[in-house]
Amino acid sequence: MRVGLIGTGFGTAVHMPAMRAHSAIEVVAVCSAQRARAEAAASQWGIPFATDDYLELIARDDVELVNICTPPDSHAAITIAALQAGKHVLCEKPLSLDPTEAAAMEKAVEEARTHRPGIVDAVHHELRYLPFRRTVNDLLRAGFVGDVRYVSATSIFNFGVDPGAEPYWYTWVSDKSRGGGFLTGVFSHELDLMRYTFGDLYEVSGNVSIAITEKPVLAWDYRDGDAIGADSPTNGTRKADADDTAVVTGRLENGAPFVLAGTWAVHNGSGSRLEIYGSEGTIVVHNGAITAAKRNEPLEPISPPAEYAPTAAGPAATPIAALLFADLAAVVDGRRPLEEALFARISDAARVQEAIERVRVNGERPLT
Repeated sequence: MRVGLIGTGFGTAVHMPAMRAHSAIEVVAVCSAQRARAEAAASQWGIPFATDDYLELIARDDVELVNICTPPDSHAAITIAALQAGKHVLCEKPLSLDPTEAAAMEKAVEEARTHRPGIVDAVHHELRYLPFRRTVNDLLRAGFVGDVRYVSATSIFNFGVDPGAEPYWYTWVSDKSRGGGFLTGVFSHELDLMRYTFGDLYEVSGNVSIAITEKPVLAWDYRDGDAIGADSPTNGTRKADADDTAVVTGRLENGAPFVLAGTWAVHNGSGSRLEIYGSEGTIVVHNGAITAAKRNEPLEPISPPAEYAPTAAGPAATPIAALLFADLAAVVDGRRPLEEALFARISDAARVQEAIERVRVNGERPLT
C-alpha cells in the first residue's frame, strides 16, 4: 500500500512509526502547509517526495491511499478531493466541522464507488483496536451480561492543565471554528466506541462547558508534534472558545440509557472508566483493566486474548495505530474483505458528528 501523508504533526509523530511497522506499507509522499516541515519529514523518514500543496500529492500516480492528519477544518476538502481522484482515504478524527461537511464526505464516497467500486474509506478511530475494547465486545456478543440495562463511561484527564500536553496551550485544539475541544478530541472516540460496541445511539443530548477560558500562546509557530513543556516561551494569552468538559446522554437500541461524562481540565484525573450493567452480569474497565462477574458474584479480572496485543513499538498511540494500518493495508491489497475490517468508515464517523452536533446545541459556556 503506497501512502501519501498530509500533515506533519501527529502524522509524523504517531502515524509514520505506525506505518513503518509494516513491510506492506510504503510512504511515498508527504505534504505540509509549511514546505520546510514537509521537507524535514521527508529527510527524516526517507520519503521521496515533499510538497506544500495537497492537490499535488493527491494527483501523483504512485499514491494509492491519502492519509489525512491535518486539523479538522481541512478534513472535508482534502477527503473529497482524494475520493474524486479515485484514491483510498484514511482521515483523522473528528471527521469534520459539522454534519453538513460529514454528509458531503459520505456523498463523495458513494460517488467515488460508482467509478471505482473497490475504493476504501476509513477514519482513524484507532481505539477500536484496544485489546480491552475488543474483549468487551467479545463478552457482550457471548451474552455475558445478558440484556444491557445501563452503560456509564467517564474520561477524566489532566491534559488541559499539563504544559506537556497540547490542550494546555492555545492552538487549534482551543478553537471551536477549527474543530477543537474535548468533545471532538476525546468524546468523538467514545461515541464511536459506543456505536462499535452497542450499535446505533438514540435520543442523544448533553452539554459542554469551558473551565479554562484563557490559555497561554506559544512564542513560536507551534505545530502538532513539536516539543512543549513548562519552560516553553509564551507570548501572552488568548481566549479559548472550545469546550474542555462534556456530558452526553442517550439511549441504546434496546432503550437502555447511557451516560458519557468527562473533562481534560482537572488535576489528578482518574483516566477512563467503562461500566456495563446487564440482566445477567457486569463488566467494569478502569484504565484498560477488565473485571467482570455474573450476577451476585464478585468481580474478577479478565485478560484479553494474546492475539489482540499490539506488536509495534513507539509513542503511546503508535502500537494501536499500527493495528489499524495493518487492517487497512490488508483490505487495500485485497487480502481481507472490507466487511471484515475493524476500522471505522466515513459513514460511521458521520453518525458520530451528528451526535456531537446534538450535544453542542447548548453551546460552550464558561463555568461561573
